[in-house]
Amino acid sequence: MGNPTDPRSRTGRAIVLATLATAGGYGLTLIQQVVFARSMGISVETDSLATALAWGIGTSGPVGTALASIVLPAYVGALARQDHALARQVLRASTGIGLVAATVLMIISIVGADLLANLLAPGLTQTAHERLAGLLRISAPLQMLWIGVWLTTARANARERYSLAAGSFAIPPIPVILTFTLIGSPSIEQVALAYMLGAALQVLVVSGRIGSLGELGPSFRTRTVLDLARRLVPVGAAFGVLSVFGLAIRSVASLYGPGAVATSDYASRLVIAGEQVLLSGLLSVLFTKWSHLEGSLEAVTQAKTPSSRGRWSVQDSVLQLLGAGTILACLLVITARPAVAILFQGGRFDAAATIAVADFIVWMSPGIAGNMLVLLAARALLVSGRFIILLEIGAIAIIAMLGVGLVAGSSLGLNSVALGYSVGWVAAAGVAIRALEVDQALFVRQLVRALATGGAALGSTLVVRAVLPDASAIACVLTALLFVGVAGLVGWRLDLTFARDVIGALARLRSTKTRAATGSRLS
Repeated sequence: MGNPTDPRSRTGRAIVLATLATAGGYGLTLIQQVVFARSMGISVETDSLATALAWGIGTSGPVGTALASIVLPAYVGALARQDHALARQVLRASTGIGLVAATVLMIISIVGADLLANLLAPGLTQTAHERLAGLLRISAPLQMLWIGVWLTTARANARERYSLAAGSFAIPPIPVILTFTLIGSPSIEQVALAYMLGAALQVLVVSGRIGSLGELGPSFRTRTVLDLARRLVPVGAAFGVLSVFGLAIRSVASLYGPGAVATSDYASRLVIAGEQVLLSGLLSVLFTKWSHLEGSLEAVTQAKTPSSRGRWSVQDSVLQLLGAGTILACLLVITARPAVAILFQGGRFDAAATIAVADFIVWMSPGIAGNMLVLLAARALLVSGRFIILLEIGAIAIIAMLGVGLVAGSSLGLNSVALGYSVGWVAAAGVAIRALEVDQALFVRQLVRALATGGAALGSTLVVRAVLPDASAIACVLTALLFVGVAGLVGWRLDLTFARDVIGALARLRSTKTRAATGSRLS
């Protein structure tokens, strides 16, 4: 894959390995979702569990992400200067802040559970609200555990142990899968406890592997804590607004009847799993690399050509994700129904549930590319200290989603929420791209090429799908392979950045293997 001493080659290899590790982790997560869906189906109970888990992620996520985003550059900088004492001090101070934040969130979840149940899912019945309130109290420790996950994986990334951080997400699904295997039909409370056990195991394993159990002890040294807290507030606020989006989606969905929250949750989790496989490795590697720039990211952000620091400039990454996100969105349109049927249908997950989840995925698929671009932009804007624009991006996404989700409900029903998801993230991505000062003409050309590539692949596979059974596993695989083949060929011919770079990487890999084989025969 190129010269191993070349920074571009090293970065690309790190991204590939982290992506493969992420794929392995999300493979187990997918198995967890399959077992969960077939055992629990779509019901008021799964509405409650989906809402409780969304609350835990939506509150711990901004804290954990903000801490990781602030601690990572400081930690990387201290290690680069060989100041290991400062590195430990930063890490322990972040643990102290995370502990305080998690304690506050747990108290809010326990004391305010009744009020939260009404705010998070206003469409549920009174009985369901009472069940949800109890579940919020039981699952409150998840907030502390998930913040711990963010901190430990951030430190693994800072040490450039990207595969460890990404692969560790294979651990949490294991207790959940075992719970369904051993109990058969567990209660939603038992499932929540399994989630807690999985998160705790992930923290312990990652901490043990990087030797950070001692260093993770909390510290409350005033100067360090105040310095981190000062930088944490705007970042936490920015990510908090972005996280409200996920809570708002489920809140609006609850207005469309029993099972609506679970439907949106199944669809979101399935789509986000695919998105994260493409995105997690890239973001973790790039954010760490950008953190080494120590405030000079602005020059890389504005680069109109590959930067001298390596090919992974902000603009290059935006163009990569534009192609990847557009092609993924088109692929979801054609494969949603057979994929959901193959994975989920069975047990308590019936044909009606399959159609509902698949339709939701189709309507939300255009928002995938927008969401991927926003997540990338968030990392770039964080490193360059532009927090206010992140607040604006999150606010635009939420307002657009709420407007479409509520106004279009009379004609589209629950799918109006999915359409709102797409409109919200596409609108937010437009603002993010302008903020990154990406070459607008180049971006538009790549967008047209991406749409043409996705459209050609979609049209070709629709013709083939017309003669294949909808829910056939073979049909789904053939459809995906045909789609990828057509997208690769058309994208390469149109000079789509994503297709060109993927095909180029495969060609280099093949060339390297050929040279190695030739050398082996000659020797």
